Amino acid sequence: MTRPKAPSGGDLDLGSRPRRSLESPLLEALSRRTLAIELRGVAPPSLESLRVEVAGPARITEAEVLEQLRRLLLRRAAQKDRAPGEPVGVDDEVLVSTVGYSHRRLVPRSVLHRVWLGGVHPAFPGLREQLTGAPVGTAVELGVCLRPDFTQEAFRGASALFRVEVLAARELLVADLEDPRQLAELGAGSSLEAVMERAGQAALEEARARAELRAQDAVLDLLASRVQVAITRSHVDQEIKKRWAEMEGRTLAQWLFTDEEQTEALAAWLEDPSERATAERRLRSSIALSLVGEAAGLSPAPEAGTALVQSLARMAELTETEVRQAIADGRDVSLHFQQLNRHLAVVDHVMSHAEIVWQSPE
Repeated sequence: MTRPKAPSGGDLDLGSRPRRSLESPLLEALSRRTLAIELRGVAPPSLESLRVEVAGPARITEAEVLEQLRRLLLRRAAQKDRAPGEPVGVDDEVLVSTVGYSHRRLVPRSVLHRVWLGGVHPAFPGLREQLTGAPVGTAVELGVCLRPDFTQEAFRGASALFRVEVLAARELLVADLEDPRQLAELGAGSSLEAVMERAGQAALEEARARAELRAQDAVLDLLASRVQVAITRSHVDQEIKKRWAEMEGRTLAQWLFTDEEQTEALAAWLEDPSERATAERRLRSSIALSLVGEAAGLSPAPEAGTALVQSLARMAELTETEVRQAIADGRDVSLHFQQLNRHLAVVDHVMSHAEIVWQSPE
């Protein structure tokens, strides 16, 4: 197979690119540039009349219940590692590193480094499905049609070519739904009816959580609109560059992509209108919450830290001890944890002053 060419003339073979730990000149330059937003004299936003109207949870569909059933089965499934050279199974979880190109440009967010894939990838449908049958320990090239609602408009509906390293795979041995003993091991009852009821309840809880998140976003948008502060194009650029470096830039540098390739990848983020709108919204909400927190003298309660550790442990499928150890061992991890804990404390304070008017879902 003729290897596809990257924009600079290099190829997509991740295995041919040496790894390095040093950051690229581009990343080093980005880390040195800090453009502060002037907040002197800016009053904190009022928490009075924080009233928003939000669509309530939508009616649960059969597809959503079946998806919850699938997740339940996979969470409780026994795992068996595939041997090197063994083909990936239909329902396997696969550890991959990937990079994708479309029209000789790096596809934004296609850079995945040692990520486990299972089921349909939300941004790149067809990517995981095409890995079925690929031998563990090899690299494959796959054609993917990008979603018509892809985040960057220039890539919507476009054809892309992905280079995927299949680093590992694990077979998931799910319970037999006709075996009462295996059903009982799922922890949701010993009958299929009980398990389906549990799946339906999980789907309902997820729909409620989505609605509550929409309500929170609406409240924070209203709060941010009350802050009179100038956010320039340069401020938005800086916010996008920070997010790009975290999600994509450092991996590209580690894989020795050239500065030209990295600059082109960053440009795709900077030129995207939806990315710019999201970055400005994120900045305004952050400023509003910071002003509220300082004015109210808020600090997280001790039990809030415990609750956050428990939540992170569930999401990462780790023990609480492992999460606490990661926080203790890493300065950056500890700093991010403290910032997240303070952020959540202020959000809770704001939401306690908000009035949510639930509307019938469309």
